[in-house]
Amino acid sequence: MGGDVESSEGGAGERKVLQAHALQLKAISSCAVALCPAPSGAAECIAGARRVCKSVKHRSACVHTQPEPLCMHATHKPAGLFPSVPWDVPFNRRISSPQSQGLQHPPLAWGKGHSPSAPPAEGCYSLSPLGLGRGCLLSQAAATLHHSTTSPHITLHRSTLSCIKPHSAPRFPSSSMVHGQGGVKFQNWAKTYGSSPELYFQPTSVEEIREILDMARQRNKRVKVVGGGHSPSDIACTDDFMIQMGKMNKVLKVDKEKQQVTVEGGIFLSDLNVELSKHGLALANLGAVSEVAAAGVIGTGTHNTGIKHGILPTQVVRLSLLTASGDILECSESINADIFQAARLHLGCLGVVLTVTFQCVPQFHLHEVTFPSTLTEVLNHLDDHLKRSQYFRFLWFPHSENVTVIYQDPTNKPPSSSANWFWDYAVGYYLLEFLLWISTFVPSLVRWINRFFFWLLFSSRVENINVSYKIFNYECRFKQHVQDWAIPIEKTKEALLELKAALENNPKMVAHYPVEVRFARADEIWLSPCFQRDSCYMNIIMYRPYGKNVPRLNYWLTYEGIMKKYGGRPHWAKAHSCTRKDFEKMYPAFPKFCSIRDKLDPTGMFLNTYLEKVFY
Repeated sequence: MGGDVESSEGGAGERKVLQAHALQLKAISSCAVALCPAPSGAAECIAGARRVCKSVKHRSACVHTQPEPLCMHATHKPAGLFPSVPWDVPFNRRISSPQSQGLQHPPLAWGKGHSPSAPPAEGCYSLSPLGLGRGCLLSQAAATLHHSTTSPHITLHRSTLSCIKPHSAPRFPSSSMVHGQGGVKFQNWAKTYGSSPELYFQPTSVEEIREILDMARQRNKRVKVVGGGHSPSDIACTDDFMIQMGKMNKVLKVDKEKQQVTVEGGIFLSDLNVELSKHGLALANLGAVSEVAAAGVIGTGTHNTGIKHGILPTQVVRLSLLTASGDILECSESINADIFQAARLHLGCLGVVLTVTFQCVPQFHLHEVTFPSTLTEVLNHLDDHLKRSQYFRFLWFPHSENVTVIYQDPTNKPPSSSANWFWDYAVGYYLLEFLLWISTFVPSLVRWINRFFFWLLFSSRVENINVSYKIFNYECRFKQHVQDWAIPIEKTKEALLELKAALENNPKMVAHYPVEVRFARADEIWLSPCFQRDSCYMNIIMYRPYGKNVPRLNYWLTYEGIMKKYGGRPHWAKAHSCTRKDFEKMYPAFPKFCSIRDKLDPTGMFLNTYLEKVFY
């Protein structure tokens, strides 16, 4: 399941219950609404309703009138309108607690309707006791759920009433039903961002996704697709419809000859890594975390390190995309080439990525060596380090000269490990978290903590050997805030020294360790931070000990200012303050991407607050 998802029985959940029943309304009882003088042709619909005409505030008719709220003011019991509801209160009073009024039905949203042969039951209401039969039907769009800070209510629009022959069977389109859960609270892994989607879906097929998009289009809702929920920003958040792809997670094809694998977009890389190893294959490069979905890692431009290796989307050779219109586009360098260059880093705004084909390599093992150094030494010999190791990165400990250098290179040696629970967890996690929490009261302690833990854990040489994905991946133990920008590789030294000087010149500004520095090869993906240039990624971090936020604004703004000064581009999955004006300057192909997005999603179905800032 993407991120952390919770169900709520109250609050937003109450609104979802009402909404679900509003969607099921198929007729309006004349007990509740009396419709006064009607245009010709509608007499059959209202013959039995005239008796209670005086109880209605709006003089209206069944059809052929302009949209206008038709409020229900009668105190009669509208049998069948909402099953199990005690209607002994005036209907025009706002409902504050659906649960207290007996709404026991699950908060589900229905698809396109009931079977035409279904007998009158829940959702197919017979109103014959007052002469209307099933003559007046209410379309799914007829009941619009309004809400305020206090409670939801329902407004019915006259223009959505349509008359059919009295007592004839309602014509509901037959189709499978898609269920969306209400009252869900979504949070990303770090619990730094979250939202309460109106409906939360976990589809199992392409057809179900199509139905969700149809429902969103009919109800003018936006849609966000999520995978593992690891993005440390609000890029996956929405208050409308959320689609979690975890049930579309199959390996569809393994081509050993071409060394390619085709998977559904919802598969986690942690599962894909295991499946590939069974076939003697592997991905050439991976990020630090594999509990992320295939479609998500390419959508945000996930990267690792290695100047001979690109970001993860460069390993994609083909993908299929379900657009807002319901069309499926097959994309590669030879088919829909422009869309392919946009969709390899799609930001979740072009459609739903159904399948991804990755280019793999033969399975390999990595030999990881970490050793201490200094910032001056590493920066002065950066080219040598880049040539010496295929997957080179280093960790700088702010408020000091201390650096840990990490080399990772292919090997034929058998697996070995220097892991130690006491140092890795008792000291490197539990003790560190406690000291960081203490530092929230005494910020100056951060400088001492950075130096102390470098001496304690990183001042000696350590070696590990294992299958590649087990070396690439490491456990993220702390909830955290992060920023990660890519700058031209030749600017690495200047930018890092300027950040170091800024911390030294501002004693009140503190920075947790480490600043992680990684490298990636240039590519031609339109919104890649490495577009047409070899890049250095500089990642800063502020932990949240025991879930407590630590002041970081000054550090964040200082870092962003330096990154912009040296031509930086932010990691799309991580929090930043950039707007469209910034991206137009950063990305030469930004107008091309916008043009593709406008064509594939002209109504903005796949946008959210984060993406509005990007495109508007």
